[in-house]
Amino acid sequence: MAHDVFISYPNKDKTVADAVCAKLEDQKIRCWIAPRDIPAGKNFAESIIDAIDVSKVFVLIWSINTNASEHILNEVNQAFNQGIPIIPFRIQEVEPTSAMRYYFGRKHWLDAITPPLEKHIETLATAILAILERTPEVIPAPVAVEAEPVAERPPPRETELSPPPVKDHWHDSKERRTVRPADKTETKSPPVFSQKRRIFIPIAAGVLIVVAIAMMILTGVFEGLPFAEKTEVVPPTTVVIKSTSKPTPIPATSTPTAMPAWMEEVNVWANPILAAIESQPPDFMDDFSRLDANWIVNSNEMYCPGFDLTSSFKVVNGELQLELGPSCQHFSFTHPMLNAQNSNFILQTDIKFPQTSTSYEIGVNIGNRSVVDFILNYTGWVLWTQAPGTEGEMLLVQEAPFPEELNTSVTFTILKNGTTYLFYVDDTLLLSYSSPGDDTGTLVIDQLVSSGGQDIDSNPIIMDNIRFWDLDSLFIPERVLAQTENQPPTFADDFSSVDPSWKFVEDPSGEYNPENANMEISDGSMKCSMRNVWGGVLSYSDMVYKNYMLQMDVDFKGNPIGMEFRMGGPSASNPNFRVGSPEGDWNFQKGQFSEVYTGTVAPDKKVDFSKPVRITIINKSPHFLVYLNSDQLLSFSNQDAEGPFSLDFVIGTGGSELLEQVMVDLDDVKIWDLDN
Repeated sequence: MAHDVFISYPNKDKTVADAVCAKLEDQKIRCWIAPRDIPAGKNFAESIIDAIDVSKVFVLIWSINTNASEHILNEVNQAFNQGIPIIPFRIQEVEPTSAMRYYFGRKHWLDAITPPLEKHIETLATAILAILERTPEVIPAPVAVEAEPVAERPPPRETELSPPPVKDHWHDSKERRTVRPADKTETKSPPVFSQKRRIFIPIAAGVLIVVAIAMMILTGVFEGLPFAEKTEVVPPTTVVIKSTSKPTPIPATSTPTAMPAWMEEVNVWANPILAAIESQPPDFMDDFSRLDANWIVNSNEMYCPGFDLTSSFKVVNGELQLELGPSCQHFSFTHPMLNAQNSNFILQTDIKFPQTSTSYEIGVNIGNRSVVDFILNYTGWVLWTQAPGTEGEMLLVQEAPFPEELNTSVTFTILKNGTTYLFYVDDTLLLSYSSPGDDTGTLVIDQLVSSGGQDIDSNPIIMDNIRFWDLDSLFIPERVLAQTENQPPTFADDFSSVDPSWKFVEDPSGEYNPENANMEISDGSMKCSMRNVWGGVLSYSDMVYKNYMLQMDVDFKGNPIGMEFRMGGPSASNPNFRVGSPEGDWNFQKGQFSEVYTGTVAPDKKVDFSKPVRITIINKSPHFLVYLNSDQLLSFSNQDAEGPFSLDFVIGTGGSELLEQVMVDLDDVKIWDLDN
């Protein structure tokens, strides 16, 4: 679709950007905005560049988030290079970085700091129309006609999410201190036109169309377009700005689109965490094979008079049934394992919703502050948070419907990392929300089931497999790799000098015979040569570790040999790993008499063994991982040997004699002691 304006914005300001887009399109200013206008399956970056290049105006939504975005700087640079007018639309009082000032330091700002936002968008539209050499479209006033009686607007569907009810903390005998607004601000319903006005509308529309076409011809809009070409018109989107928070929801659409940049940024750190919990048992789990007496259920006599715990909170066929009825609108529940947590966490649970207004709610509280309050049912979700500086007023952050109603069991996940909270349904990331406060302290996680203030027949929410991980104690390989980048190793040898603690002997005899197995340190590397033997065994005195990360550069020079990393310990359950050149075949054995796991390097990650290869091994019991260069080759999470281990390295064929001399170079050997 041809467009006039490219809207550039940081992902945390998407709500404002959508509002600007909608208002500009109301003025017939055609906008391009991601991710809405990215064609399905097309490369994200390529779409951005193409859209900027054909734009007539570049609008930049400016806030403190803009300074931190490399993506925005790239987009501004592209517009600058193409000579496209740049209009900074400032929504926060913040100065640009020096890099940004290079592109538009002397340009006039359009300030939109003071409310209402709509007034500033009108000023922006006027400025854009001036650049486009158009005038704002004037719509003639309709002729007054007599209105006929109309039917009243039907009540909203009972499945709409209601504001969260007043709740009780399970751990507090008093009524909950958080007081929520009784009602959310209602959106005005569209007017219902009378029969006579329906007659007027087509006539007025026809006149407007003729006027619009004439103006477009005069201003040269159709220049360069073939008469047979039909331009796709995207209807404007109405956006209501509900708060100054910075949520980032996924657009509800059934059309597949390229992954937005904000989601790519989240996935960089979130995906390794989600992958780590797949192989590590949770710190707390309840599969509801029986009812755990440690669950604490709390109700309020006002909302659940005569609350019956046995009928409302019960285990049936290995599932937890949370049942409300006409006399009970909501109750809360929690578990001591979800209390007094001073950490980051992941909480997962399987949920099946009834096709009613009944909703599931999860709250994270720190002290007396409700940090997040997330509610969902089978139609959609909503996030609330406590308004800063208040003792109980709740602020609506964001709400959205699901593209399709949930009619089967789903897995709900909440991930807290620092002040950022992620919310998932199955594998779909619904929202990334950053809390503006300090989220350190004792956490209390409680859950609630609610009817949304409506009387409903008995139809329970069904839950199963609640799982909780403390992220601060979770083993995440990417975290280890990142930490070691900034910490000096416990042991290091770059072979710039000779260290006599290194020894190299024949394999398998173990004898020192430099004619058959010789080691030489020269030219900044260790050169190991072998002939008439299987290979050689390289060792270093006192190289003993329990949990460690080992890294070294190995140059096989394309020779058909391998390298085995051995861990000698107090028992027979000592892991051994071997990788071979030139095909990248490998095998792993967790103990002397245990099963041997074998494999080869994946075809899309083939390693050129004619060049130096960086081999990295992480042993953090029970986890054992191997990387070739930057690609993970092996991840094993059932390594039960305790150590400490004496490390050595076998270089050779692994079972056949080398008839001709073969040489392998080693360099930059580093070891980090993960226990220290």
